Amino acid sequence: MKYLGTTVERDVKRSMFDYGPKMYEELVESVAIIETEATEIEFLHSRIADVLNQFNVESSTWGLKAYEYEVGVTTDVNKPIDQRKSVVVSKLRGAGVTTRELIENVAEAYANADVEVTEDNPNYNVIIKFVGVLGIPPNMSDLERSLREIIPAHMIYTLVFTYVTYDMLKAKYTTYDDLKQTGLTYEEILVN
Repeated sequence: MKYLGTTVERDVKRSMFDYGPKMYEELVESVAIIETEATEIEFLHSRIADVLNQFNVESSTWGLKAYEYEVGVTTDVNKPIDQRKSVVVSKLRGAGVTTRELIENVAEAYANADVEVTEDNPNYNVIIKFVGVLGIPPNMSDLERSLREIIPAHMIYTLVFTYVTYDMLKAKYTTYDDLKQTGLTYEEILVN
């Protein structure tokens, strides 16, 4: 049974035999009954865990639609479930007075990575730098929509992305041939 990411392993059949008289383990009829009941109990446990998982946005699946309705987001079943969850989480985090921390929380919910937020008040600008992820995070259109909702209308925002630079590669690989010999793809270079 898996509930909120925690897996609970239990041998239901063994437990049922342990609670009954030892002679039940030797009787064909009682073994058949206990095996059937154990299967049904395990199924019931999995269904209960599934329902309990719906009480948390991060672990919800079929219950996500209710969260989307609650925060005023139109359900788009064509989007990956992780992106749908990040929209809901950012909406939940985005309630209240707009602060640097609030903007940071909302952006981190979409990026699933660390961000740095800098306020440039003389220029009415909020600079959001994605430091925990290289490249442009997925689901940027939803992030920008959420930022527009929480950042005051007189302010603009600037998104700053981090990329693998030539200097970063040069520090790790002396020549292009060294890099080529690793056989790494671009995505693998980003991770390493």
